[in-house]
Amino acid sequence: MRYSVSVRDTVVTGKKRDIYWLKPYDHLLIALSMTDHIEDTLPAGSNQSVTISARILGELASSANPLGVSEIARRLGESKARVFRHLATMKQCGLVSQENAGDAYQLGWNIYRLGVAAANQFGLTRVAQRHMTKLRDNTQETIALAIPASGDALVVGSVQSERQVAISIKHGVVIPANSSALGRVVLAFANEETQENILSRPLLSFGEKSIVDADKLRSRLAFICKNYYEIAINENGFGIATLAAPVFDANNKLAAAVALVGSPFNISLTPDKKLVTALHECAAAISSELNSTAWNEWRLK
Repeated sequence: MRYSVSVRDTVVTGKKRDIYWLKPYDHLLIALSMTDHIEDTLPAGSNQSVTISARILGELASSANPLGVSEIARRLGESKARVFRHLATMKQCGLVSQENAGDAYQLGWNIYRLGVAAANQFGLTRVAQRHMTKLRDNTQETIALAIPASGDALVVGSVQSERQVAISIKHGVVIPANSSALGRVVLAFANEETQENILSRPLLSFGEKSIVDADKLRSRLAFICKNYYEIAINENGFGIATLAAPVFDANNKLAAAVALVGSPFNISLTPDKKLVTALHECAAAISSELNSTAWNEWRLK
C-alpha cells in the first residue's frame, strides 16, 4: 500500500508538522547505481581499489536481489579473487552484508547511515519545499515529490493536505511507471535505454486501471512529453487520483516529478485547467531554482 487516508485531528495541542522528507539511504542508492562507467571519468593515477569498491556498490544498489561473488565478478569483468577481497573489506566496514556466511551480498547498515547524511544534504527537497507548500495551500491537496529510480519513481517528500480527511503518501516507496502519474512522468523523460528496459519487461497490474499494454504506455509517454503533465485515476489504489508534472535540472534533464495526490472527486480524468496551471507553475518554479530553462523552452513551442 503506497497511499493511505488520514484523518486530521481538529484539536492541535502541539506544533503542527505536515512537511515530510525522505531520510533513508535511497538517495545514495541512486548515486551508487550510476557508477557503471565511473572509470571513464577518473583521472590518471586514481586509486583503483576505491574504483572497484564503488563499482561493486553500484552493482548491489541496482540489483533487486543479493549478488554472489561470481555474479559480481562477471558483471565487472574482474577476477573472483579480487572481488572477494574487496567484499571482505567492505563487510568489515559495514558497507555490505550477508545474512549467513557463504550467502550472497547486499548493501550494509553503513550505507544507510551514509544515505541519511546524503539526504540531509540533498538540495532538491530543500528547493522544492516552499513551492510544494504553496501548491498545497492553493489546491488543498497533498503534494508529493519523486525522483527517478531506474525508470520508476522513488517518493522522497510530501506536503500533506490540511483537509479533515486527507490522502498521505509513504516515503521511500518505488512506484512503478505503468501504474502512476509520477512514474510515467519520470519514464517519459528518461533516456531511450531506460524506457525500453521498462517497456520490454512484464507490466504488472496493481489494479484494474493499471496500464499493462506497452503500446498504450508509449502513447501516454508521448502525451506527457507534449503536455508536460500526466493523470492517473484508481491505478495504484481505488479512490486515489494523481496529477503530476516534470521538474528539470540545470542540464534540462529530469530531476524529479511533483504531483497533486487526492480524491477522484477533486482530480478528474479530464483535470481542471486551474489545477494543471497551478501544478505547472510549481514544477516550473522548482526547475527555475535548479537553473533549468526547460519550462521556458516548452512554453515557447
